[in-house]
Amino acid sequence: MMNLDALIPPSINFAFLLDANGQPAFYPAMGSQDQFDIIHPMEDQTNKSNGQLTRTGSNEPRVKVEPTDSPFVPSANTTVGMSILSRRGPPLDVGNVPARFLNVMGQPSSYAWEIPIRSVPPTCKVDETLLLFMQDRRRLALEGVRDMELVGPKNPSISSLLNPTQNYTSHPVSNVLTKLLCNLPALVTIPEKIALLWTMYLLLRWQISPTAPIYESFPSWLTPRVSQLVTPHPIWMDQVPWPKLRDRLIHNQDKYSTPEFRHLHTASLSVNWPFRPMDALIFRPEEVVMSPAFERHISRLESWSLGPRFAARYPELEPLCSFGGAAGAGQVLQGQA
Repeated sequence: MMNLDALIPPSINFAFLLDANGQPAFYPAMGSQDQFDIIHPMEDQTNKSNGQLTRTGSNEPRVKVEPTDSPFVPSANTTVGMSILSRRGPPLDVGNVPARFLNVMGQPSSYAWEIPIRSVPPTCKVDETLLLFMQDRRRLALEGVRDMELVGPKNPSISSLLNPTQNYTSHPVSNVLTKLLCNLPALVTIPEKIALLWTMYLLLRWQISPTAPIYESFPSWLTPRVSQLVTPHPIWMDQVPWPKLRDRLIHNQDKYSTPEFRHLHTASLSVNWPFRPMDALIFRPEEVVMSPAFERHISRLESWSLGPRFAARYPELEPLCSFGGAAGAGQVLQGQA
């Protein structure tokens, strides 16, 4: 009979697993399930006395809109395999990674797509609408609605954006964004509206369902910065295309979190589409979609710029973004000139 003890090398010593007191030296790191603060839909969280915004309905749970580290719920099918250390370019210096994302070994304990953007209470209609919508999606997730039903298809619906008076049937994520964009008086051109719809749609899908495939669909410049993950800020700042400009806004909210800045940024934004506005679209019998050429164009940060009015008002921001070109270079939407 084989002596199994002879197969064990005598040099193996497991003492390193214990500390000087004979206790385990290693402990499980905080996992993604510990990162989320979920408001249960059946709890009455309404509090009007402290000025918090609420959403009420005759038969619907009331959900408080509040500053949060977690504007979404974790998905059951979140893919594993990505560290907080950046998936794009050189890894982030671990010294710059917030301590709350490091385990006892000083290594990142969360995957990049699982780390939530931190927000403050609504500062404008855009903030209010998006935060309430994300909490509605959270309620549906708690009720067991599948991810694809929560976040919708890969690309947003363009039809209702072009014809807001028509009653198009599109996914709720597209609907909430097209209604927002159609009610922004400073945004009147077709290419810019489609481009903003696209970036906002990508980001909102991920905030509803923080999975690796959705996160990987971002252009690199839309990926949340450390400043967005660490410093609470108005949610509208996450829609600014330039990463370093987002950093500046978040670190200087007293100066830039103003109606004037939001208006000038929106009114001055251009994607510098060099063709006819309608060349950005493909018209099919049942739908209107972005053309592949336009999607490639707006995927490049170099295509985006801010116009002369913004440059004149905020010249100190020139190193952080792109000044130049005619603001809103696209075609004015019918009835919104």
